[in-house]
Amino acid sequence: YFRCKGLMIMDMIKVAVIGTIGSLLALALKSAKGEFSTYINLSACVLIMLYLAARLSGIVSQLEFMTEYVDIDSDYIMIMLKMAGLTYIAEFSSSLCRDMGYSALAVQIENFGKLSLLFLSCPIVVRLLEMVGEML
Repeated sequence: YFRCKGLMIMDMIKVAVIGTIGSLLALALKSAKGEFSTYINLSACVLIMLYLAARLSGIVSQLEFMTEYVDIDSDYIMIMLKMAGLTYIAEFSSSLCRDMGYSALAVQIENFGKLSLLFLSCPIVVRLLEMVGEML
């Protein structure tokens, strides 16, 4: 079967099982010990995040493999990886806040993430404008 060097189907199944078991345990404890359900939910989320972090080297090596065939500055690839990581962290933390009932805090995390993405994209936008200027 098809396997990319980073993530594969079995990894997704493992993550789905961790998430499902965590949700079911949290749901079972919600009525008896509500505070423990939050901790179980958080633990499952952190476990999935650590699992993803362990797979990042495969993703990076796959991107390096692709840049050998296309003339792309590696700085732009690193910016893209930072943007993906920042998006994941912002979404992860805002979802946790929203699940715990702190939606105002979740919105502020999302806003900070959006502004950070805008800041990170500046070198790419500048390079794009330079390329357009060279063509004119």
